[in-house]
Amino acid sequence: MQGSVASLDAKRIAKDLAARIENVPALVGRHVPQARQLFRKLIDSKLACEPFKENGQRGYRYRATGTYARLFPAGIAVNDGGGGQGDRTPDLVVANDALSQLS
Repeated sequence: MQGSVASLDAKRIAKDLAARIENVPALVGRHVPQARQLFRKLIDSKLACEPFKENGQRGYRYRATGTYARLFPAGIAVNDGGGGQGDRTPDLVVANDALSQLS
């Protein structure tokens, strides 16, 4: 039996992602051990912390590379080669654009 591919509504997905991301700081603060475990799985490099001072405010910017592969059970293939329409499918581009507007 062949599987089917669900149709993606890129705007709905981007809106849903944006709403979920707004809750991340609160969730991380309430569930510290689980957040640490999740970040250890997602981040696959050293975490670079850079202090900044802008408009009278100080803080840190964090930078690292990551992977979703460790979130899936062993044997599940993660697409490292991009989509059939180039490096990134149009749906992923829309989702990335929505996420970049949040930062």
